[in-house]
Amino acid sequence: MFECVELFHNTNSIFYGGVIMVDIMYEIERIIKLTRNQRNKKLKLIEEHLRANYNKSVQLHEIDDLKEYLSREANDDIITDIYELLDQTFSKGDPYYIIQFEIQEDKSQKDLLETIEIALPKDKDIYSSKDNFVLIKRISDVNSISSDHLTFMVKYEKYQEVIKSGQRSEQGPVDVQTSFEIFFDFQINLCYIKCGDTNQFNSAFRVMKRHMIGIFNKFSPFRINTLYKFTKFEGELELDKQTTIILDYLDDELNKDKFSITDYTAVTFANPRSDKVRSVRIGGSNLFESPEFAERIRFSDRIRSVKFQIYKETNTNPSTGVLSNIRIYFDSTLKFVFNEMENNAYQRDFVQHLFNSLINSLNKTYYAHTIKLKIQELIRVVEAKDSLMAQKVLEEIIPKIEREIEDENTRLKVLSIINSYVG
Repeated sequence: MFECVELFHNTNSIFYGGVIMVDIMYEIERIIKLTRNQRNKKLKLIEEHLRANYNKSVQLHEIDDLKEYLSREANDDIITDIYELLDQTFSKGDPYYIIQFEIQEDKSQKDLLETIEIALPKDKDIYSSKDNFVLIKRISDVNSISSDHLTFMVKYEKYQEVIKSGQRSEQGPVDVQTSFEIFFDFQINLCYIKCGDTNQFNSAFRVMKRHMIGIFNKFSPFRINTLYKFTKFEGELELDKQTTIILDYLDDELNKDKFSITDYTAVTFANPRSDKVRSVRIGGSNLFESPEFAERIRFSDRIRSVKFQIYKETNTNPSTGVLSNIRIYFDSTLKFVFNEMENNAYQRDFVQHLFNSLINSLNKTYYAHTIKLKIQELIRVVEAKDSLMAQKVLEEIIPKIEREIEDENTRLKVLSIINSYVG
């Protein structure tokens, strides 16, 4: 079985770079904690996810059923996947799934509005696909207050599947019901589907793709793991290519145009080539200065998601602006999630900056020797800070040893052992 590792970094702790090795049961307990509220809804979501993505039919009536299944049958990939499913779907915040679109040359924004009104009639249920019981329905007018965007609300309804005699499936009672906004941003030619659940996003996207015919040259989810194949890399690269682009994105491109990242607080890695560690999460403050982060980069792990705090200046006075916590998911369709934003009126500005900065990073040429030097510098800074922290620890510990250990021989042995490790 693969080993699952979780790393926490806290620069305020004297135990700098502390590493907690996490076993499978610990991961399962984290999932169980996420299911304590809205239990039935979450268990149904997990059932559906296992059936759709792993071809596993599991009945989860109680939390104990989930715990037993995870303990008995699930591997590390499934456990990590379920945790992220629950975290993305039910975490608080304002989510944005990103779709790129391009209207045909002979069509206009007005034509798009009319296409939506005709293809997605208001208050009319449309099945997401023929083989499920998911309905999408436009529940508002298509609003185009200004010429640079249009928006409307949709309702998502998922019904239970009831097996009748002869193994025939029929639509049962409603299982999940929610509504969310769809926003077309003409300034940047992006469509934002503002839902937290991947299944809800996929259903809404399928309905729009299938019914809104004859208006788009392009209407496709934005996925970095397909687009980085067109990025230029010169020389033999030691790092994961997606990670290389994201590091440039976080360290360079995002910190432009009056935006600046004030702290990196969480990152998720994956290493499918490793025989032991497949998924690693690092949490804490100032992650780019942690040895755990540097180690994951050096091992060519792929960054799956990041969380950071970013600040935007809003006028000529740099001391005033807007601060937001943002999490970005890279593994599938690009997804931005905003939390604790000081002024939601600026969300669109933030989304445009986040997206344009990523495009800039994708369009760069990366040279192996330059990247190697940057990683060496990252490791040098981390080691220097680690050494400084170790010295501070010794400054606190050694006086305690001298005070608390009365026997001189024992005291000298302990100090000798410490000195042998610190050189």
